[in-house]
Amino acid sequence: MKDNSENFVEKFAEGFQSFKLVLTVKNITSNRDIPGREHFPITVAEFIDKGLILNLPPLTCAQGHQLMLDINLSKEKKEILHFSTTAKIIDLETNEHGFNRVSLKFVQYDPLIWKKFLRIFETCQEELQELLDTLKNENK
Repeated sequence: MKDNSENFVEKFAEGFQSFKLVLTVKNITSNRDIPGREHFPITVAEFIDKGLILNLPPLTCAQGHQLMLDINLSKEKKEILHFSTTAKIIDLETNEHGFNRVSLKFVQYDPLIWKKFLRIFETCQEELQELLDTLKNENK
């Protein structure tokens, strides 16, 4: 007979499907696309209230530049949400791995779509935390 944690893990795994996030970035200031590269892929470091923190390849942008972002979120090959925005680079630092860690503030965007986008990831985080708490409590 299975204990509660095993049942919870199975239920969680059945309902939890990973999302695919496709992010396209163009530097409007320099009029250049910012492609991800093999050793420098574009990644989302953090979601913030009215912006994002991204890791971008080196030498692709500078503080004060404006970027156009196009984000597609899908699950099981079905598009769930599409979000486009213009954003301004408000902070840029190069980390120890050579990435530009870029803080972006949205300039033109639909706040309702952005809130939906954030809620999807908040829900995933809450579900994951619930799983971890359950497993932790079962092991006491």
